[in-house]
Amino acid sequence: MGEGLARCGFRQVPSDVLEPGDVVALQPGDRAPVDGIVVSGTSTVDESALTGEPLPVSKREGTALLPTRPDFDPRCN
Repeated sequence: MGEGLARCGFRQVPSDVLEPGDVVALQPGDRAPVDGIVVSGTSTVDESALTGEPLPVSKREGTALLPTRPDFDPRCN
């Protein structure tokens, strides 16, 4: 885990302990461990393995995120 996320109060945990309602912070190149909703930030996601769509899909607050490799820019406010 990067120092920036640790300073924001995040900690690294195994994905099998995640529960509904938990917030997961992703760094560029991280794989989303579970299905979820983007609560902050914007990015593009390669969903080609799931949907066959060859172009990256834009994600922003409120959009669904599947276990894929996004390129999120994590920020804490």
